[in-house]
Amino acid sequence: MTDSVDELAQAVLAAAPTFDPSTGLRRVGGTGDADTLLEPPRFCPVCGRRVAVVVTPRSVRARCRLHGEF
Repeated sequence: MTDSVDELAQAVLAAAPTFDPSTGLRRVGGTGDADTLLEPPRFCPVCGRRVAVVVTPRSVRARCRLHGEF
């Protein structure tokens, strides 16, 4: 348990994207699926939590409760 907590703490402090923003699953490698590149992010790439997404005709904004807007 402490290994996963330490790993999460290091990822949060480094703000390293370790989760897929489309699925919320931990990234194993690669950049993701090409089909999801045009979709707005639904999950925080740092912690994997669901994010609040606002889609307008000109922009997409996503905000995590812990890490703010990205």
